[in-house]
Amino acid sequence: MIPLALWLLAGVGCGTIGSPIAPEDVGIGPRLQREQQAAKAKEQQAQERKFSAEESRQQPAVVPDEAELPPLRPIGTR
Repeated sequence: MIPLALWLLAGVGCGTIGSPIAPEDVGIGPRLQREQQAAKAKEQQAQERKFSAEESRQQPAVVPDEAELPPLRPIGTR
């Protein structure tokens, strides 16, 4: 009974708990690829913001037509 308990305790304490990680997701190469993809995405977002800012500057401002309003009349008899 005691050797079985020691074996169980040793087995529980070794290794990592959780789902296994694919070997292609571990290491320097995949990390560098993820960082490069993040940098490209950030650069693309900056270009889109710059493009939208330039586009908004090129469009003329819309001036609403001046509508004729009725003359102001007092309300009530005070």
